[in-house]
Amino acid sequence: MTASSILIALTLFQLKHLVADFWLQTPWMVDGKCRYAQAGGIAHAAIHIAGTAPILIWLAPSGSTGLAILAAEFLVHYHIDWMKARHAQRTGLTPEHRLFWGALGLDQALHQLTYIAILWWLALGPLTR
Repeated sequence: MTASSILIALTLFQLKHLVADFWLQTPWMVDGKCRYAQAGGIAHAAIHIAGTAPILIWLAPSGSTGLAILAAEFLVHYHIDWMKARHAQRTGLTPEHRLFWGALGLDQALHQLTYIAILWWLALGPLTR
C-alpha cells in the first residue's frame, strides 16, 4: 500500500462513517443499541459493513483477509455502540449533560481508531505478506 492509497482509504472511511452514523441511522437503530443483540443495533453495524466492503474491494486484500476485516469491524463497531448506549442508559446521560458529549466523542474516536487499525493491518499485518 502506498501513502496515497492509505490516505484515500482513510478519507473514504471518514465519509462512510459520516453517512452511516449520521445520515442513515434511524431512531429504531439508536433505540436498539442499548439492548444487546437487538435488531436495530445489528442493522446499524451492518450498514457500516456495507460501506466498508467497497473500500476493501478497492484496496484488494485477499478474500479471507477482507472477510476477516468485515467481521472484525462489525463486532468492534457493534460493541463500541452498545457499550456507549448502555452507559448512557444506566447513567441517564442525555445531550443536556456534559458527559454525554464526552461519551459521544470517545465513541467516535474509537470508531476512527478502528479504521486506522484496519489500514495498519492491511499495510503491515502478517496476513498480507
